[in-house]
Amino acid sequence: MNFYISIFLLALLTISCAGNISSRDEDKNNPENGLEVVIAPSSHDDAELRDRIEQIAQTAQGQVGLTITVLETGDSISLNENQHFPMQSVYKFPIGMAVLAHVDQGKLNLEQRVQIETSDFVSNLQHSPIRDKNPQGVTLSVAELLKYMVSESDGTACDVLLRLVGGPEVVTQYLRDLGVNDIVVANTEKEIGQNQAHNIATMQHLKQLWLYYVYCMKDKAFQTRVKPYS
Repeated sequence: MNFYISIFLLALLTISCAGNISSRDEDKNNPENGLEVVIAPSSHDDAELRDRIEQIAQTAQGQVGLTITVLETGDSISLNENQHFPMQSVYKFPIGMAVLAHVDQGKLNLEQRVQIETSDFVSNLQHSPIRDKNPQGVTLSVAELLKYMVSESDGTACDVLLRLVGGPEVVTQYLRDLGVNDIVVANTEKEIGQNQAHNIATMQHLKQLWLYYVYCMKDKAFQTRVKPYS
């Protein structure tokens, strides 16, 4: 399981941009009202870093959300951390966690082989090294599918893993069972390719989910005692 810590480090710095946001956050995070920047629990206000982030955000010409946490110290800086953003490929992170939870529960095995048919491939307009390397299909282990999904952002691997755990609604329920209510996994990669993307999250909840994952890997008993939002 420690193998996946290095892979999921890709999710440590989570940045999302969107042209529009949900109505309940529009007033709170209206760019005309200024950017919402939160720094905690740093021993000093790193004004230079905050100013630099604000400058970069202003050039994005859209809504920007960001959270960075130093694991060793707990120091954190966030930008619009309670605003809802479309997750794009970041949604592969909670999907990966749900898959690993199924492995822990004995419902899946990292070494079990899964047949990927051509019908499983995402469209040619979407990213999929599995499809490109194996145009006739291929058999891969769950561990290999996880690696493809997280380290190469493979859409085909993502959809196959979603199918193995029971679909997007199962991943969302897994998050609810952890007490995470501001992350929604609603669509497959194929649906995203058809502009049916409703996968949303706040930076705050993504950060807390990531920290929960890290602590679970450090202390296996941790996950039986603590939920991210208990």
